[in-house]
Amino acid sequence: MNVIARNAANGATVFMIKGPFTQDAYREFRTQTSSFLADHSPSRIVVDFSEADYVDSAGLGMLLSLRDRAAGVPITLQAANPAISKVFEIANLKKLFHIN
Repeated sequence: MNVIARNAANGATVFMIKGPFTQDAYREFRTQTSSFLADHSPSRIVVDFSEADYVDSAGLGMLLSLRDRAAGVPITLQAANPAISKVFEIANLKKLFHIN
C-alpha cells in the first residue's frame, strides 16, 4: 500500500490510497497523514480510494483515527471500487464521513 498526499487547488488535502488498505498500511498511513496535517491547515480532507483494491476493519479503524486527529475538518471518502463502497455502506460510515 502506498499513500500519496497532496494539496488540491480548492484548499483540500488529498490522500490517495494505492493497493490494500489493511493493518500492514498502518505505519505509512499514520506517518503520511500526521506529517501532512502538521505542515498544512486543510479546509477539508479527501481520502481517495480510486486506486485501492481492498479495505479491512483495520483500514476502517485508521479512518476513524484520522477523523479524530483532523479535529473537525470535514473528511470525504471517494470510493470508485464498488466493493469498497459496499464496505463503507455496511460499516455505516456515512454517519461520520461524506462519501462519494
